[in-house]
Amino acid sequence: MSKVVVKLFGNAEQAAQALASLKGKGYKAEEIGVLISVQTNATAFTREASLHNKLVRLDSMGTAVASGPLTELSKAKDVNAALAKLWGVAEETIDYYITGVAHGSVAISVHDSEDKLAEAKKILRAATAGPTETTKAYASSPAFSLTPRMAATNPVDAKMTGDFRKY
Repeated sequence: MSKVVVKLFGNAEQAAQALASLKGKGYKAEEIGVLISVQTNATAFTREASLHNKLVRLDSMGTAVASGPLTELSKAKDVNAALAKLWGVAEETIDYYITGVAHGSVAISVHDSEDKLAEAKKILRAATAGPTETTKAYASSPAFSLTPRMAATNPVDAKMTGDFRKY
């Protein structure tokens, strides 16, 4: 019996890395489902990954491109219920995934036997592992210049004066 592993990636680059890793390990395009918003350059993404795709109307969230086993969603009247049944999760969880996809994330699912899903889960987790880049807004935050002083003082040992600005 076919089981499913699903991961929501924050951007298309991470998802492309995961797809390449899955294909490198021998997973077929028919076993890999991708759900990506049309606004996220979905056509180029799925063409580059050589996936067969169909447009799917997401409830109140716009249109998405579905590929692999998710192409059957294009026939469904209630996409949320069909996706919940296909992935085997609650509809509240599906709302989370669909909202993420609508905001630029990419959902990838692997549909295979239970013994191969452990490997697929490791591949999907490893695709986002590693250092993340700090955006310039956070790197230049004025609060970062205060952190050495904040770390050097221990508020537990400090005398309570009512002036918390020194921490």
